[in-house]
Amino acid sequence: MPETILIPFLTAVASFVLMLLGCMAAAHLRRVLPDHHFSEDARDIVRLGAALLATISALVLSLLISSASNSYEAQRREIREISANLVLLDVLLAEFGPETRPIRRSEREAVETLVNNIWRKVPATLDLERGFMPAAITHRLHEAIRGLMPVTDIQREIRTQANQIALDSARARYMLYEGADARLPTPFVFIVIGWLTILFMSFCLFSNLNRIAVVALVLLAASAASALFLLLELSDPFGGLLRISDAPLRLALPPLNG
Repeated sequence: MPETILIPFLTAVASFVLMLLGCMAAAHLRRVLPDHHFSEDARDIVRLGAALLATISALVLSLLISSASNSYEAQRREIREISANLVLLDVLLAEFGPETRPIRRSEREAVETLVNNIWRKVPATLDLERGFMPAAITHRLHEAIRGLMPVTDIQREIRTQANQIALDSARARYMLYEGADARLPTPFVFIVIGWLTILFMSFCLFSNLNRIAVVALVLLAASAASALFLLLELSDPFGGLLRISDAPLRLALPPLNG
């Protein structure tokens, strides 16, 4: 199983196990502690605290999932925008004249590099000490577009438009590179799991467990763990089960014959 899938899966499984262990620990405490520890006052405090913790957990999880989903959709829009820019740039270069064929060929080679960098199939181009390092082929492609020598007014207009599209595509790529590793901080994941574990402990502290209650607790724990798994998956849009497809970029440009 790839690491991008393994980490969210193991985190969800660990949270599921911890929630059930919390239930078992609370049920054990109920059996071993004297009855005077389970007074009405203690019951009210635990129930009110559990209600508060459940509200906080539900609010935080819903806000995080909504934020991660919005970021995920924004990344998908960026991919579609880059794909559209590639198509438009290729059309403009074709209209400029046959002398742009080497540039169009380089554009197709740059797509593979772009896909590998965004989907982390090669070492990242974002260096923490030196900042973003553009691929050499992308740099040569931009230089070739700027170096076009227009003869007619139409060619001058095409070169201006091509330069602008290349600039817009570069800006979109930089945003994708920056957001590719914007994952949920690990301490925050531990805190949320801790909240859920305490919440499940409160479920069993004052209740006698039977088969229906155990099945309900297992289903509730699985549901909470799946919500955490979904959150971690959405936070990694270019890896895992919910990864954004690279097909729009790979299929944007038809083969250049000749």
